[in-house]
Amino acid sequence: MSGEEQTANQGAKEQAGGEAAAAGKQTPNDKVGKTTAPRAGSEETLKLGASEMIQRRSMWQSSLAALRYVSSVSHDDEVKVRDSDKATSLFLLIVCIFALLTLILPQLASSNQPSTLLLFLRWMDSQRVPIALTADVLVGIAILRYVANRFGIMTTLTPRQALLCWHLMLGASLLGIFMSINLALVCCIAVSNTHIVIPEAHPGVLAPAPAKAGQQVQKVSAQKQVEQQ
Repeated sequence: MSGEEQTANQGAKEQAGGEAAAAGKQTPNDKVGKTTAPRAGSEETLKLGASEMIQRRSMWQSSLAALRYVSSVSHDDEVKVRDSDKATSLFLLIVCIFALLTLILPQLASSNQPSTLLLFLRWMDSQRVPIALTADVLVGIAILRYVANRFGIMTTLTPRQALLCWHLMLGASLLGIFMSINLALVCCIAVSNTHIVIPEAHPGVLAPAPAKAGQQVQKVSAQKQVEQQ
């Protein structure tokens, strides 16, 4: 092969390589154009930068968007949850139902119920304090296991995300305490405004009533006597 043919073959190879490189090379605009379009309804859950988030949405809009995002993720079958997480959630639900039943069932005791059920409800009523303490301890253990089983995820987050999650947990705890105290105050106010007089416990409260009735009877009889005269 002559030198001219070798030079021509080398130039053809270089040209073919340049065309292949040009075909495989993409500009930023091409990449933007080939990106997949987001799914419908994903605008609210789009991950934005901190400054862009502040400029686009207010505090309440961001909170509502976060709630919608968590709700959509909780119904997503592709999100895998550990068996231990499911177990702690189920245990917490069962314990909460048990605690509610210990408060409600003793109030349902009546003579119209079967004897076995009536004896059981009366036994629950007589042992109300031990049962309530047991339910309280079980609820505390269930909540502690529920939180501790998920708390380890904090180590996989970035420092900023871990700190924000910690702030959210503290805020949720304080909100729960605030709501519990205010609910207790409302219940106390509602109970204090209701007043029932028990004659056996307060015999002096209703004692003047018969005396007043007797005085009225005496006045009526005196008026009749005057009319007859």
